[in-house]
Formats: sequence, C-alpha cells, structure tokens
Amino acid sequence: MNVKVKKRNGHKVERIQGTGDVKEVFSNADFMHPGEERIHIGFRGEHFSGIIELSRAEARSVSKSITKMTGLGRKIKVIRLRE
Repeated sequence: MNVKVKKRNGHKVERIQGTGDVKEVFSNADFMHPGEERIHIGFRGEHFSGIIELSRAEARSVSKSITKMTGLGRKIKVIRLRE
C-alpha cells in the first residue's frame, strides 16, 4: 500500500510518502449513536504507520468507486465484531 499525504506547514506544502502493509481493519460502533459507526484501517511500514478512519458513508462511497473501476469490489463484506 502506498500512502501520499500533502500537509500545509505555514506557507509551504510538505509531501509525505510511505509504503506499508494493512495490518488490521476494525469497526468502532457506539451503542448510543448507532448511525455514527467508524471503520478504521491500520497500516504499518518500516518507517511509516498510521490509521485511516472512514465513516459508514465514506466506506460505501469508496466501495462503489472500486466496484465501478474494477470487479474487485463485488465481494467486499462488512464483518461486525461483538465485544
């Protein structure tokens, strides 16, 4: 996985780029607000790591975009973990 980030630092724009592997994907559901579920994608490389956080609507949008571009998105399933 390649990650490219542009960050504004004062009047300059810094570009950060790194590679890594997806280590885990998990969902954070709040019982008080069931519609505000978040999906987290954790990744880690040799010198680069982070978490990408998506709302339910953002995850659906990404899934639809992937499905339109390739046939890979057809078999994506959401797995809900219970604690």
